[in-house]
Amino acid sequence: MGLSREVSLNKPDGSQAYIAVSTLGVSETGTYTVYVNWTPITMHFTNTLNAPISGVKVEAYINGSLITSSVSDANGNAYIDIKEPTPFTAVVYYDNVPIYYINVNSLINQPIGVTIGLYNVTVLFVGARNQAISNAKITLYRVGTGPIYNGTTGSTGTTGFVNVLGGTYLVTAQYGNLKYSELVTINGNDVITIKSDILAIIDGFPITTIEALIGTLGLGGAAAIAFAFAGRKGGKDYEVVTM
Repeated sequence: MGLSREVSLNKPDGSQAYIAVSTLGVSETGTYTVYVNWTPITMHFTNTLNAPISGVKVEAYINGSLITSSVSDANGNAYIDIKEPTPFTAVVYYDNVPIYYINVNSLINQPIGVTIGLYNVTVLFVGARNQAISNAKITLYRVGTGPIYNGTTGSTGTTGFVNVLGGTYLVTAQYGNLKYSELVTINGNDVITIKSDILAIIDGFPITTIEALIGTLGLGGAAAIAFAFAGRKGGKDYEVVTM
């Protein structure tokens, strides 16, 4: 003797689905409640070296409405609490910047792996004679959306940035009122060199090549500055002469 049953499935939104159950060809009508253990969808975030990334924010949308959000933990896992077999869109944010849109078509058990390009970048700021310039402010701005990274050059003229999000950046070096910028694409660990026309820095004031030329020609007033460069190795970089 068999058994057939029509089972009602109570969905999270309050509606019902029906499942027909039969055993040995015998049926029995009735309504039955089935408890389903819903588990969140896992999204796993790593960098290009396959190391987990924490702090990645994910927002899940169904038909344009925000359903839930999550932030990745120390293992790089974010858990999306979707409880119905409906396609949804996951918007991924890193450093508060939206970087990916992921369309998920069904509930799945295995983690969804996402790789985010994060890189270590060094910026070198030099003068007209390729001399290192310290105490310059360096800014990296990811064009269009951000984020913005800030640093200050040390004695070697460099400053380092870690976990820089890949993309197109406007890199700016500022010393005093002077600014120099380059548009660069960051897609790997790299050294970015920004070259200026700063010839020397005297008492904290930068002197550019054009200012030195004007001074040499006597067009800079009574206290013009001329530079005499030492050609020998180990000699002085410059000599200041009062005209």
